[in-house]
Parts: sequence; C-alpha cells; structure tokens
Amino acid sequence: MQTLHIGPDSLISRHDYTAMAFGTWARASQRITSYETFDGVPIGTCRVVRPRLGPPLPVPTLVWIKVHSMQVARRA
Repeated sequence: MQTLHIGPDSLISRHDYTAMAFGTWARASQRITSYETFDGVPIGTCRVVRPRLGPPLPVPTLVWIKVHSMQVARRA
C-alpha cells in the first residue's frame, strides 16, 4: 500500500510505502521538501527516507537525496 500526503500547495509532502522488494515489514516514509522548478515542472529537491512504524520515526535516516539539477525529457 502507498499513501501520498499532499500539502496545501498541491505538492507531495510525504510518500508512505512498503518496500516489497525487502518484505512486508519494510515500511518507510519519504519526506519531500525544497521544491524547485525545472523546465516548468516542480521537483522536490530534498528527499529523506525513514522507517515507519505507525508514525514516521525521527531516526535513522535510510536514504538522503539532494537533487542539484534536472532536465525534463518530453516525448513527441
């Protein structure tokens, strides 16, 4: 199961999911912040994944991603 949390700005602020590749116990929460616009598309440039046992835990950080640049490819 996946749950997207949408903020008042209509952007995704949190993505809760189960990483089924690891097992049904591998529940995580990805916080998405620091939106910037690349080629007209808003992209969350800071993403932090933490374990989720009920509410997301404050530690440990499982994955930390900082996007510095992005190019959007459009199909013809």
